[in-house]
Amino acid sequence: MIFGHVAVSALAYRYLKADFVPVMAAAVVPDVVDKVAHYVLDQGAGSRWMGHTLLGVVVSTALIHLLWGKRAAGSWALGYLLHLFGEFGGVVPYFYPFVQYEFPYDYGFAETLSLSFTNMPRMALEMGLCLWAGVALFDLWIVKEKRHHAVLALLAK
Repeated sequence: MIFGHVAVSALAYRYLKADFVPVMAAAVVPDVVDKVAHYVLDQGAGSRWMGHTLLGVVVSTALIHLLWGKRAAGSWALGYLLHLFGEFGGVVPYFYPFVQYEFPYDYGFAETLSLSFTNMPRMALEMGLCLWAGVALFDLWIVKEKRHHAVLALLAK
């Protein structure tokens, strides 16, 4: 689910010094693209389709590089790849359209959401990641705040 993807990207921001906006946006883009295509536009074989490919990583990272530069593109690629490698429990079409995949039956949106919330081991993992990310970001905020106060104290002297 999306909570785990966002939490892992928040951890990449905290510990790998990725830029916040691109790494967080890339955490959700594969799902936004594929879920909208599948559930709203009735396209694709399942809820993991073109957005969940390495081709999607390459094309979108090149676009981000052209628009916002190398650092943003690196953070974007990191967030996107973390999303892809964080997918488990089904077919992930990493090499589509170069390799054809056999997709299992895909439930409707409401059924998929319900199944996700009732999968307790997965929910425990996602909530654990969210807790870790929350603590890590809070810690980062406290460290930055202390540094800010220290600079202000030095400037006041």
